Amino acid sequence: MANIFLQNLLTEWSHVFYTTPIVIICSLFATLFGLKYYYKEKTHILFIIYSTTIFLLFMTLDIFKITSSLSSRNMSAIIEAGNTIIEVIELFIFYHFLFQIIKSKFVRSIMKFGFIILLLLSILFLTKLSDQNFNRNQIIQFSALIASIKFFQLLIPLLTYFFEIFTTAPIRDISKSPSLWITSGLFIYCLATLPFLLISGYLYSSNRSLYFLMFSIHYLSLGFLFLTIIKAYTCRKLITT
Repeated sequence: MANIFLQNLLTEWSHVFYTTPIVIICSLFATLFGLKYYYKEKTHILFIIYSTTIFLLFMTLDIFKITSSLSSRNMSAIIEAGNTIIEVIELFIFYHFLFQIIKSKFVRSIMKFGFIILLLLSILFLTKLSDQNFNRNQIIQFSALIASIKFFQLLIPLLTYFFEIFTTAPIRDISKSPSLWITSGLFIYCLATLPFLLISGYLYSSNRSLYFLMFSIHYLSLGFLFLTIIKAYTCRKLITT
């Protein structure tokens, strides 16, 4: 029985070229390093919560897929509901972080408005999941839309931050700036994932192998984000500096 479970788990991981364990390991280490180099800073606590949440999600997601006896529609509904909740948490945490390090009041206003929009869309999506006529493809497409909007919303303050630090307040020692490490990792994460989300619906039905390849790139970029967060912790400074 255990061998069958392990074989099924490895099969799930093989679909995304065994990048799932990379995310699990990187998120776990991000949590451990966050606790080791803990600073009394709200943003620091939020990042620990973020890495722990991603670790638990990736630890349980494939196990749920293997052991669940639900229909494909209901399974997708539960998985995408979880993903959508994570999207909201992710945007909230990174927006809280970015809100501390950018100076533009206009961009901050856009961030507040954007978060409300994403939250309302997520509530609408979670409400529609109870409708059995809301089929599996529609669920996946709506979830991808929410994720795409989230990444677009992250790019605006990220680009603002890079503009500000390299024009108005350049950083003298880049290697010792926690905020620059995290924003760089987050920027790569956005650039690697957003194009995939925009065409994921088409790829899923037309080119499944390319779909999973791009999914693996998404996972690798997420793992890289956690590595930059770890690096930020090791600077032993407030991560908003």
